[in-house]
Amino acid sequence: MSATYADQSIERLKNAADRLLSTNRPAGSQLEVYASSESERRLVFENDDLSVVSETSGDRFGLRLLHNEHTGFATTNSAETGRLLHTLHEAESLAATAPPSPFDALAVPTEAHRTTVY
Repeated sequence: MSATYADQSIERLKNAADRLLSTNRPAGSQLEVYASSESERRLVFENDDLSVVSETSGDRFGLRLLHNEHTGFATTNSAETGRLLHTLHEAESLAATAPPSPFDALAVPTEAHRTTVY
């Protein structure tokens, strides 16, 4: 049985997030990765005739890096390793120049549960 598009998307996003979380970061820093994938199929009918058929899909990643009470955030629409690493470096650069905030923190990790939305 072949994997569904949703299963493939989840696996692609998880692999990309795992690659990011395993990269070298400044000592003591924390990284949060938000990843989403969307797919859309559109049909447009005009006067009972099919006039447009289109399909789009895309990934989104948001990276929040906390280091010594400084926070940086950057986004990308690519799961390509080079682009993800570039985005991580952007988040690191922003954290380095951000004012400190003792109130920024990541949630305590818990077991993740898969949810399917239809």
